[in-house]
Amino acid sequence: MAGPSQVQLFAYAHRFVALTSNPAFLKNVLRFLEDNPYDVLTLLFTNPEGLSFQDQWAPVFEAANVTDYAYVPPHMPMAYYDWPTVGEMIAINQRLVIFIDYVGKDGTTVDYILPEFGMVRSIIPSYFPRMHLVDTLPGSAERYGKRRTM
Repeated sequence: MAGPSQVQLFAYAHRFVALTSNPAFLKNVLRFLEDNPYDVLTLLFTNPEGLSFQDQWAPVFEAANVTDYAYVPPHMPMAYYDWPTVGEMIAINQRLVIFIDYVGKDGTTVDYILPEFGMVRSIIPSYFPRMHLVDTLPGSAERYGKRRTM
């Protein structure tokens, strides 16, 4: 479980400059994923400078060895019901979802760095008691691998 220093680090490292000036951030992400095999972590970064995904962002993630945990969608953009359940993500060990707001000026893409716009949904179900959440216990992917019902 993330301690106070890790939570604070997660809250502040959201731009490339913060990510590269604090290499401990992604080491903490890796440690969190290794220590919590039944959790899924989502990171959302901003790219106001329009830096290249391939030349500048990807090498930082690769150097930190977090890419093995990164979720790679089968196609983009993903519709709401195309997303895997939490249990499915745990079962395939792709438990790190990386979003970024703007594609780099060079237009390069990296399969595990997902565009925020067109992929992130803010949906509030009209009937909360019908919402079925997937638990994150061992075996939950086998038991609850079906799509969420809302």
